[in-house]
Amino acid sequence: MRIAVEDVLNWLNAGLSPDQIIRNFPELNKRDISACIQFAQDEEQKNTQYKV
Repeated sequence: MRIAVEDVLNWLNAGLSPDQIIRNFPELNKRDISACIQFAQDEEQKNTQYKV
């Protein structure tokens, strides 16, 4: 099963903890969730660099 980064970020924003997400989707691990968060931070940083 493939789980979208956007889904993981939405669950985190909805208040689920990484442990809760992993319980619901055991194919994920803490490293996966950290990678999703890092991806979002990188994207936000890229987007803010080009705003004037």
